[in-house]
Amino acid sequence: MEELKTKRSLVKSQFTRTENMLRKLLSDENSLREQVERRINEMSEKWKEAQEAHDTYLMKVTDAEEIENEGKWIDELEARYEVIERETVLALRKFDSGSLVGTSTGATQVSSSAAQEVGSSQKQKVVEF
Repeated sequence: MEELKTKRSLVKSQFTRTENMLRKLLSDENSLREQVERRINEMSEKWKEAQEAHDTYLMKVTDAEEIENEGKWIDELEARYEVIERETVLALRKFDSGSLVGTSTGATQVSSSAAQEVGSSQKQKVVEF
């Protein structure tokens, strides 16, 4: 059981590192579309790995209260993933329109716009490139 919890913690650390790298790309006006696409694909993989590690861990948990408390762990990661995914989609739209490259405020605007949009609409959850 402890080994599964350790695995889950490791996966969360990898998720966080990947998220941080993607945020750096999104805030850097010199980032290339290919870098952002590669990193969001990696982020999606880390999200899948986190879900799998969490589900594997939960299969061994028997206490209902503990299962409920452990749900918060995956809920937090899910919320973070949804925000970064939306920010990335908005950034990719900026690349398509040409307004991200060569502007000093483009990435900042993407981040603040994404933060506002996350609460209002979470219908689109799959990113396709």
